[in-house]
Amino acid sequence: MAEIEREKTIEGLKRYLNYPKPLCDVAQHAITLLKEQEVVRCKDCKNWIPGYITDQDDFIPPKCGKYQQMVGHSNDDFCSLAEKKEGR
Repeated sequence: MAEIEREKTIEGLKRYLNYPKPLCDVAQHAITLLKEQEVVRCKDCKNWIPGYITDQDDFIPPKCGKYQQMVGHSNDDFCSLAEKKEGR
């Protein structure tokens, strides 16, 4: 999915906490895993190089400085390799 909606997913899983034990245990485990996950957006990654316009009015799109990959169209993108900037 393009955007992680962790809180909505957790709320959706909570309805299974009153179900019989096997399903309840799976739901609780999934909730715990989701709460432990930290999503680092490109804009908050230490490897983020924002897009810019050159002196010749050419647009250089944003990219990942570590993996030299072009990033999508938004600084809200994310990847599994992101590293959070210090102090954020």
